[in-house]
Amino acid sequence: MTVTAHSGAYDTEDNTLFSVKEIVRHQKNIQIIELDLTFRPDGFPVMLHAENAKITEGESFEEALLYIAENSDLSINIDLKNFNPEFLPAVNELIKKYDMLGRVFFTGVSYDKADTVKSSCPDIRFYINHLTPLFTQKAINDFIEKIIEKQALGTNIHYGIASKKLSDSLHEKGLLLSVWTVNDKKTADKLKKICVDNITSRNPDIII
Repeated sequence: MTVTAHSGAYDTEDNTLFSVKEIVRHQKNIQIIELDLTFRPDGFPVMLHAENAKITEGESFEEALLYIAENSDLSINIDLKNFNPEFLPAVNELIKKYDMLGRVFFTGVSYDKADTVKSSCPDIRFYINHLTPLFTQKAINDFIEKIIEKQALGTNIHYGIASKKLSDSLHEKGLLLSVWTVNDKKTADKLKKICVDNITSRNPDIII
């Protein structure tokens, strides 16, 4: 199981280079760092939890990427907030530029955005997001078929809709179950028991 430091973990401001540096400083307890990604109107990629950034909003995604590449072994969960097919290919090229293809993946990708992501960033794997509970085995099986259809790594969901049945069904197909955002040890321990593959937290040290 991996642990992901949510953007703004360790009581830092979300989506800032300072936060990235602080998370890297704690990297012995985590394997993955999350960055939110969107674009300014001119296509400049920035870290921001919003679909669009104003011309002066957001800190440079490239600066964060470079810092992580040079100062850690962490993988990066890029939580996509904008799916503009004119802008996304530049992200693919940046990740190749810093030799990070094996350490980067996307989340925030709904089923209907998967094809855009695949065509714009063909070198980067991704998880399918899902927001509603899957109560029956049929619902789980139908969802898994969609994940396989889009050639995704698995699913990234709110921890409240994770279940042992979902976890087992995904694993039977070689798929992964990632959950967000868990900030207390009791919940983390419950999720470990159902064998989730990743837990995202603002307090990663509680997951150990």
